[in-house]
Amino acid sequence: MAKAKKDKLVDLTKNLGAEVIGHDFDINKFFDSIDVDAPSEVIDTSASPKLSTTQILEARLAIEEYARRQFESLKIFEPTPAQQKVFDCVSRWRIVVGSNRGGKTLTAAVEVARALCGKDPKNKYPLKDGRAIIVGKKLQDCGKVQWRKLANAGAFKMIRDETTGLWRAYRPWIKGDVDRKSDTRLAPPLIPNRFIADISWEDKKEKIPKTVYLKTGWEATFFSSDSDPPNGWDIDVAWFDEEIIGESWPSEIYARILDRRGFFLWSATPQNATQGLYALHERAEKENLVIEEALKEGRVPPERKVSEFNLQLDLNPHIDDDVKEDFASVLTEDEYDVRYQGNYALNQLLVYGEYRKDVHGIDTYPIPWEWTRFMTIDPGVQVCGILCAAVPPVGNEVIFYQEFYIQRADPKMVADLFKSRMGEAPFYDFIMDMRFGRQTNAGTGRTTAEHYASAFHAAGIRCLRHARGFTHASDDVTSGITAVKNGLALQDDGNPRFKFMWRQLPMLSHEIRRYANKRDPKTKLVTNTPDSSKFHMMDCLRYMSMCDLRYRRPPQGSVHPSSGYLLLQRKKLKNKQGNSGKGISLS
Repeated sequence: MAKAKKDKLVDLTKNLGAEVIGHDFDINKFFDSIDVDAPSEVIDTSASPKLSTTQILEARLAIEEYARRQFESLKIFEPTPAQQKVFDCVSRWRIVVGSNRGGKTLTAAVEVARALCGKDPKNKYPLKDGRAIIVGKKLQDCGKVQWRKLANAGAFKMIRDETTGLWRAYRPWIKGDVDRKSDTRLAPPLIPNRFIADISWEDKKEKIPKTVYLKTGWEATFFSSDSDPPNGWDIDVAWFDEEIIGESWPSEIYARILDRRGFFLWSATPQNATQGLYALHERAEKENLVIEEALKEGRVPPERKVSEFNLQLDLNPHIDDDVKEDFASVLTEDEYDVRYQGNYALNQLLVYGEYRKDVHGIDTYPIPWEWTRFMTIDPGVQVCGILCAAVPPVGNEVIFYQEFYIQRADPKMVADLFKSRMGEAPFYDFIMDMRFGRQTNAGTGRTTAEHYASAFHAAGIRCLRHARGFTHASDDVTSGITAVKNGLALQDDGNPRFKFMWRQLPMLSHEIRRYANKRDPKTKLVTNTPDSSKFHMMDCLRYMSMCDLRYRRPPQGSVHPSSGYLLLQRKKLKNKQGNSGKGISLS
């Protein structure tokens, strides 16, 4: 309130006395009657001159409005520490995931309401004339969840402070508040009615808005995710609540916030394995790794663009413990993991859910010359995938160290690229998917496998097992998946057999965290059949795992002079020489 208006209000209030409209008027009773509070400095009934009816009405309205603004929800809302982290974050993309009733939607609603009303403490948004897009799974969700959270009373509870007598947020972590829980009331709407200029309704009867126009100049438009996203809009803030239907929505909205340097917020319990949400989650994880590495190395970390927050039910003090226990008791193990812990449901669908970068991932290093190398190839017209692995002389580890993901490839292109990258490195075996390899070219009458064999031969690429050609890969998907799982499983020493140089394997790393079993469209139950389309590196991994991946000693004379193996042998011989006193040479 402007100072001049507030001063006038104070003066009018001081002049309110016993003679008001012909009867006694008690200012304190007046505030009780309108169920609002006013600051103590404007309540002064010591003076009692007569005022006109107009002056009295003006004073009452002014006092009422001033008092009401003291406990508007955005002013008295008190976030939990977990929620405060979301509000403090200035990343362009924020994900707020977590369990049911963890406070995700409320957090997002407060953030959006602050933007629309020009009340954001971090000043992330324009104070006026901004544009917001609010997307629900269906239009009904926009009305019954998002708009209701913004425009209806009860987003949280409030209680009168025993010291000041003023309304404030209910604090269940304070025993005094808990003892007075029956005295709580629903807090006013997050967006006060005084901020709303007009509403264009999608369905007024069902309270589903289309566009809300605010007196700040902001506009908030609501969309169902099963509709087409808007094209050509510039957006200051976008809010997705829960997992959406249309897969094109995320990328389209990302593009829409760029010009105005807007912000994107997605609140959800990730229970439907939405790829767009999971992809954003992976971006956040990748940034975390980059930032951690920079800090370890003493470098200034890059600006975080994607941040993820997990608001779990256990951390929500506004839900009673007995309610939390009752909720947990009726959930299955998988449901508990998602709906209570807030973990991604896609983890349950993943074929290789046991894969963890911190367990299976290793740093890049040169593969010693004498290690036994394997290569598997998944040829295709659109994409040709190649995966390379090596087995050391000691132990039974398999190190996956190189991949090729070649689009619109032909055999000569693949052979030339492979030669340029791998050089003269000796391979024991080449393995090929023969589902495509057996296909015959109508023009030449030769199979795909024969074309690749000729191209590799012409490029001087050989393997020890075949003079020319490939080992046929197994088409048994179920057995292949089992073989991969066995390789990923922890052994007696606590380490897996399969290790991945993840920096060298970007497509494999991408696919293995998305390679998921299908859901039955009718029963919604998870099947044992993966969706193998466009997962070329997963095919290569299966083919490789079905082969006899063990060390073979290189043929005599094939060991490279710079080999780590030879260097190791020289070291051993030198030590032996030192112990025996005899000179031993190795040429």
